[in-house]
This record gives sequence, C-alpha cells and structure tokens, in this order.
Amino acid sequence: MTEQKRPLLITTGEPAGIGMDVVLNLAAEGKLQDFDRPIWVTADASTMQVRAEELVSAGVLTEVPIWQTIDNEAGDFDMDAAEQIAQQDIDADSAFILLNVPCAGPVTGGQINIANSAMVAQQLDIAHQLAVNGTVAAIVTGPLQKSALIDAGIKLLDGTMFSGHTEFFMQQSGCEKVVMMLANQAMKVALVTTPFAIKRHTCCHHRG
Repeated sequence: MTEQKRPLLITTGEPAGIGMDVVLNLAAEGKLQDFDRPIWVTADASTMQVRAEELVSAGVLTEVPIWQTIDNEAGDFDMDAAEQIAQQDIDADSAFILLNVPCAGPVTGGQINIANSAMVAQQLDIAHQLAVNGTVAAIVTGPLQKSALIDAGIKLLDGTMFSGHTEFFMQQSGCEKVVMMLANQAMKVALVTTPFAIKRHTCCHHRG
C-alpha cells in the first residue's frame, strides 16, 4: 500500500437531477482518474448503475465506467470503515469509490420524488462527518432541489427549513458567518449574500 492523499468527496445531490450524469461523464472521459487523489462519490448504488446504462443506451457514454462500492444498505454509514478504506489503494481500473446512500423511493430522471429527500440530506450529513473527522480533504456538492427538501420537512440544525448547502454546512460546523467565494488562478470573487429571488432583489434595490 502506498501513502494516499485524502480523497475528494462529491455528493451527487438530487437523484433525479444531473449529479450522477456529471460524475459518470467525467469518469468516462478519464478526468476523475487524472486527479492526484482518490475520488469518492455519494449516490444510490443501484440508481447509479441504472443511470450509467441509460446513458450508454442513449449514446452519451460508450461504456459503463468502473467503480468500487462501499455498501450502506442499512443507511447507517460506517465512518471507521470509510477511514480504513481511505488509506487503501483504489483499484487501478476504478474511476471512483461509491459510498452507497440508498433511495427510499423510485427514481426517474427529471421527476422529483420527495420520498428521496431524506437521502439527499443524508449525503450532506455523511460529507460533513467525513470532512470534520479528516477522512476527506474537501467536498464538492452536486445540485439539489431545495423545494423538495422543504416539502419533505427537512430542517437545519436551528429548526428552520432547509435553505441550501451554505447554510447547512455553516450550522453543522458551528460557524456564525460564512462567505461564498468563486475562485480560479486569475481572481477570487466573494458574494455579499447567498442567492435569493430576483423579485426580492428588485424590491430591496428600490427601497435603497
């Protein structure tokens, strides 16, 4: 076994959305394998397999990418097991390691099923725990449907309804204030607020 850098964790978010598609396309293009560290992905294992086969049938992918799976059928993720796996060499043929987070209901692309909202929230819980205990180096979040989590009654730690990744990780980490920043080699741009409706912005602008 060689010394491993800590993994990068990608949450695929809403199972009916494009999160899994993005991961599968990157894997098929060899881009995940180009990273200098292992890539971990949270998703429902059976849904990921079905989606990969659908993309092959549609001609989007030429073949189903290869990945390894950490089982989690009971929905009770084993953090100790994950930490041990992080120290092991990933199979050379595997593009990523899949952390299985089971869906509660059926998944159809483009059709939100709020029965799966708890699974979306669990992905964030797992990501936070793995980051806080140092198992993973960073988190990349795939898109989710906020309204689906709200309709399912998913709340933040302070008891308010779910409002986004930023607020979730802020409260889970015990931070009072966070800054959302977009960065590349040329510039770093910090946002004054988290996103809100244009109608609200227009109202605030006129009042100012």
